[in-house]
Amino acid sequence: MIMWEDILDIDERCREKFLTEQDFPELGQHDWRMAGVSWLRGTYVVGRKQPDVHTLVFTVEGQGRLLLPDGQHAVQAGDFMFMPAGKPFRFEIDGTEWKTCWLLLGDTEPWHFLHTRKAGVQPSEACWGLYHLLHGLYHQMQSPRRRRLTHMVAELLSEEVTQDARRDRTHERLLRLFLQLEDRLHVPWTLDSLAAELHYSPSHFHRLCRQYFHQGPMQKVSTMRLARARELLQYSEWQVRQIAQRVGYQDAFNFAHWFRRKTGLSPTEYRIKSRNTGTD
Repeated sequence: MIMWEDILDIDERCREKFLTEQDFPELGQHDWRMAGVSWLRGTYVVGRKQPDVHTLVFTVEGQGRLLLPDGQHAVQAGDFMFMPAGKPFRFEIDGTEWKTCWLLLGDTEPWHFLHTRKAGVQPSEACWGLYHLLHGLYHQMQSPRRRRLTHMVAELLSEEVTQDARRDRTHERLLRLFLQLEDRLHVPWTLDSLAAELHYSPSHFHRLCRQYFHQGPMQKVSTMRLARARELLQYSEWQVRQIAQRVGYQDAFNFAHWFRRKTGLSPTEYRIKSRNTGTD
């Protein structure tokens, strides 16, 4: 009988790149606690007695071994390991090397449906796509492209984890809508027009956004617009007037007033400060 324990035994030859919410605030918007890519050699053992996150590991090369209460499972290239929150597990390298990518999802409302999915190993065509997206995302830390890459990861991940679990179709529809809005932030959205995109009543749509995103729909759109404006101010050479129009403000004065209220700085002041410090 396995004595489950929290263990982390990693050989010094192992290399990992971590994506944290501190460096990538977009992770928090999807309730991802952390993500990364790993190149593993020698000893590599990870065990959790009672994890507070859902653990997803995708193998692209090499072999591993997953130990669960129901037994041992071999892991090969193209396999997806799923370990739900609250259930013990241990996984380790099984061979000379193992290349993976992984995500830790919060045990929160958007991901509660994962408790209906059985822990284990199964083939996944998403392994290579997620690996390259997460690897690329790590190298786009200071680039506006990171937002688009994050959304591509979210789409691919959502498709994968909902295949065999009870699909939370409401969450999927909401995610898809706001992903599409990334390219339509110039549109003068209202609560009614957003709700109409999904054929919901405004009151029902507002309740769902509060339930899944912990903020109302217009607040979420405002958050998205602010993030896009900050990216464009820091990384592009667009004029403030052009940026204002890109995020839904036809009047540059109103945009500047809104931006100062949100950040404490004018758009021009923010552009200068962000470029001098290299931070958002």
